[in-house]
Amino acid sequence: MTKPTRCPDCGARDSFTNRYATGGGWRVVGYRCTECGETVEKETD
Repeated sequence: MTKPTRCPDCGARDSFTNRYATGGGWRVVGYRCTECGETVEKETD
């Protein structure tokens, strides 16, 4: 999944930042809207 362009909760555009997790190295696990705090999980293949 690519980074969302519009927040599904508040409608802000291009407001998502990456959320990271560790465990064998840093990896992106999802995205957080900087406007409202909404989180979107990254889909895994």
